[in-house]
Amino acid sequence: MTGRTIEDIEQRAAEIADAERDAVHTLAGCLRELAVLLPEGSTLAYDFAKMAKFADLMNTGREPGPALVMDIQIVARDYLKRRKDAT
Repeated sequence: MTGRTIEDIEQRAAEIADAERDAVHTLAGCLRELAVLLPEGSTLAYDFAKMAKFADLMNTGREPGPALVMDIQIVARDYLKRRKDAT
């Protein structure tokens, strides 16, 4: 036996959830900052703003975390495709 209790496991799960919530909040703030730094009309700025709103929704428990990761992957893929098409 390890000496851990159910309460220890629940407390650790709560600590992890809090840390993840803080990380998503920080990510949303960074995405907003980047969005306003890009020129008006930038597709990437729009995507960053959309992802920041999505991250905020995720933090309220209304959206699943994996969906945010998928959204970021799609934006990155689309951005790289636009760069390749421009060359």
